[in-house]
Amino acid sequence: MKQDVSYQDVSYYAQSSERAHIASTLFSRRRFCALTATGMLAAACQPFASTSIPATPTARPALKPITATNASHLKQIGILDNLRDKVRGLCWSPDGQLLAVAPSEQLQIWHGTTMKQVTTLQGVAGSINGMSWSPDGSSLAAVGDKGVVQILNTSNWRTRMVLSWQTTSAHPRAELMSVAWSPTTHQLVAGNADGAILIWDTATGKNSGLWEGPAQRANSAGRYPYAVWGIAWSPNGRHIISNRYDTYTFVWDAQSGKIVKQLPPQDQPNGVAYSPNGQLVATSNDAGTVQIWDQQGKNIQVLTGHTEASWAYPVMWSPDSTLLTTARGEGLIQLWEVKSGHELVSIQGHNSGVYTGGWSSSGTIIATGGDDATVRLWGVTS
Repeated sequence: MKQDVSYQDVSYYAQSSERAHIASTLFSRRRFCALTATGMLAAACQPFASTSIPATPTARPALKPITATNASHLKQIGILDNLRDKVRGLCWSPDGQLLAVAPSEQLQIWHGTTMKQVTTLQGVAGSINGMSWSPDGSSLAAVGDKGVVQILNTSNWRTRMVLSWQTTSAHPRAELMSVAWSPTTHQLVAGNADGAILIWDTATGKNSGLWEGPAQRANSAGRYPYAVWGIAWSPNGRHIISNRYDTYTFVWDAQSGKIVKQLPPQDQPNGVAYSPNGQLVATSNDAGTVQIWDQQGKNIQVLTGHTEASWAYPVMWSPDSTLLTTARGEGLIQLWEVKSGHELVSIQGHNSGVYTGGWSSSGTIIATGGDDATVRLWGVTS
């Protein structure tokens, strides 16, 4: 059924003894659904059956670009609810016209302005852990528990390719946790549950490499103690940054696969993201802090507000690289001014952990997806 968006304001987050703590968010991010079968899929595949739902105009207050000066007016402007399952994959098309949302194994495409549903597809990657839209807008990639990358052609929403890889004794877990495109759209990288990253040629579908870091730390804990939760390609295409849950964050040479830089250890790192201008990197961790790094690997900011709100995961840059949105294990959304490290606003909307999100290319909407089976939209109207 077609789903419309309701618009509503929410109050700003306030520290209070009366604020209810959601028990489920006190568990680690690693609490995933039961594993699905890990049999590999052939590269050749059949197209999905899809249901197209035409968009119709929806009245909405005019949105302003989100800036440091109007951040105090940031509020929830819409919600996609009744999604029926957790949302751990979400991304905008490069032109900001479409929003892709992944409740568990399903893929949904929404219009970014009218917020009417365009189509719904049943994915083949298992429970989806990450999604990425190609820079040229032609393809959408999704990764999940079945250990494959599903690539959709965005002109017709049919599967163009399913990328697989061969598990080994050193990497017996098939699950893929994160995914990112090269700036040219000719390559794609994914992080797996055992700490390796995999590279594919997206023209041929050939798996062109499996890269590994140093020996794993024996004392790392949890269901996925070495998972690559975060991965990103630098805007200039020269580097890939990835983390590993046993405290590591690596910067790789995108051509040779060699580690060129290793950031200082963090308490179980989660998200990583290059700023759009390529000058900075943001990382987050289970301690609830967010780190800002320069191109030389120097830590220039530590964002620490509301660490009582549990772990920090998605780190989301504004299009102009001046602001950063972060999200927390208890559903808190935070907006920061990067240069000063000042928290501009914090808002409680989700009622459980937030694992994914992103800014529209216009800088007017921030979308976040969480385990409360909702996608929430944030913006400034006045």
